[in-house]
Amino acid sequence: MPVYASERPPLGTGGSSELAGNDPEVVTQHEQREEHDREHDPDREGPRHALRAAPIGDEEVERRKQASDDEHQEQYDEDFHALQAYTPANLPARFHFQPRLITTLAAVAAIAVTLALAHWQLGRAHEKEALAARLQSLAKDAPVTLSSAQARVEDVEWRRVTAQGRFDPRHGVLIDNRIHHGVAGYHVVMPLAMEGGRYVLVNRGWVAGNADRSRLPEVRTPADPVEITGLAVVPGRRFLELSDQVAEGRVWQNLTLERYRRAVPIPLQPVMIQQETMLDDGLVREWDPPNVGVDKHYGYAFQWLAIGATILGFYLATHVKRGS
Repeated sequence: MPVYASERPPLGTGGSSELAGNDPEVVTQHEQREEHDREHDPDREGPRHALRAAPIGDEEVERRKQASDDEHQEQYDEDFHALQAYTPANLPARFHFQPRLITTLAAVAAIAVTLALAHWQLGRAHEKEALAARLQSLAKDAPVTLSSAQARVEDVEWRRVTAQGRFDPRHGVLIDNRIHHGVAGYHVVMPLAMEGGRYVLVNRGWVAGNADRSRLPEVRTPADPVEITGLAVVPGRRFLELSDQVAEGRVWQNLTLERYRRAVPIPLQPVMIQQETMLDDGLVREWDPPNVGVDKHYGYAFQWLAIGATILGFYLATHVKRGS
């Protein structure tokens, strides 16, 4: 027989427990009411839940704190044992610097000399770089006209010049051992007679030599007056001659203006023109740019620095001793 809500015993009596144990329908209604109360009052069980969760949270915090303390204690034990093992008897071998007065002074003096020489070579390299830049700038300027008046070397050297006159093949010479693309040949040097009776030497270009050295190559020379443009240089400033036989007829090993004046007594300008003007003569005119020797000075500077480093390394190797 169903029991309605109006007939239920009051809460706190044993009737509810007995009904719940004997009637499933009453139990179901009771659970529905409890579910309805929880949905409309979700905070009702909050404090009880918090009370239940609090002991669990405190236990977790305590457990983590204990684990951290154990980890710190383990690290401390390891550091303590390592410190005990690091005794003077177990120290690694060390190096001792044992300088001697005489060798130290000698090493310092030698290193100072090498550094000074390296610095000087670097300074020379910088000067040559500035000179090379100046030569490139001069080569781009408008050509300077050479006349019968005597020119000054400092005014025209490394500048493009122009001269008018007629070639004089009677006084031409061949400069031997000039290589072009692996082929041996000659540079053809010939004076150009200008108005007023003064001459200027012109390096007309390169011509290949014959297999028979006794036969000289034929060089075509214009008979009419020509205008020649090219770079003004002072020939023969840097070369090495191993023999006194520097000239054999028209074939010369090297050329200097003094040597040419002694062989051919004509009034000459103090420079020679490297011809750029193209003429129908079969000669090759491919001139190397002026080499002022910048790379040479950098090479010398590197050598002096290497010598200084070698002296320092030898000094340290002989004055640093290994000890215990």
